[in-house]
Amino acid sequence: MQSEQTKRKNKINLRVSWELNHWCEVFNLRSEELREIVKKVGPDVDAVRAYLARKSIFKSY
Repeated sequence: MQSEQTKRKNKINLRVSWELNHWCEVFNLRSEELREIVKKVGPDVDAVRAYLARKSIFKSY
């Protein structure tokens, strides 16, 4: 069973500015782009990463 802290690390919280900035840096996106993607696929980090990979926007190494 995942702890509450682990669950939060797997979610993108757009209401917290440092988290928004962090994930924008990780995915090399502007905040507006990240907000739009989260609106489409939800706040799960893996879902966002998968969406970006499908769109060839983000490549993980």
